[in-house]
Amino acid sequence: MKSKRKCRHIESGVVYDSARELCSALGVSIHKAYHILNGKVKNSIGIEYIEPSLIGSSIAEAKCNDCHIIKPKDEFGVDKRHNGIRGYSCKKCRAKREAKRRVEVGADEMRIRYIKSTYKVSRSEAENLFSIRDCQICKQKLLKTRDRHIDHCHKSGLVRGVLCSGCNLALGHSRESIDNLKNMIIYLENK
Repeated sequence: MKSKRKCRHIESGVVYDSARELCSALGVSIHKAYHILNGKVKNSIGIEYIEPSLIGSSIAEAKCNDCHIIKPKDEFGVDKRHNGIRGYSCKKCRAKREAKRRVEVGADEMRIRYIKSTYKVSRSEAENLFSIRDCQICKQKLLKTRDRHIDHCHKSGLVRGVLCSGCNLALGHSRESIDNLKNMIIYLENK
């Protein structure tokens, strides 16, 4: 017959600065504590909270690594896969850090990196796509970055070129079908 696991109790309101402090308080390994803190394992170390709203293994509040303020779980990015906190920096501190990084790196470099990672192209191809300033269908000047749309095949993922928003929408609404586009041309010629 299996022996029942001993239930450990934590007083509500007790905040541990690190997982190591929690481990020493509970007498468990650091790996189990990280799993429970990240929400990967439900009730694996048998924590029972006295306060009814904190039943289970979810975190109600955490300490931000940047501003060192204890904040509720809603102030952090939450990983929806296992309902755990996705990094111990609050949303405000993370936004400040990202804004600072964008200034250091530069807007153009950030856009090139985005194109490279999103469309799975090489660095030189991403730079080439970023340098195109005219729509490749209607030849309209694309002055702002938000006016440029990278056109790609949704089936194969291959990048075809850079379009203005109107041409990009026209291709999308035609379902990228050559027959539909030919029918549009015939329709316009007959009207």
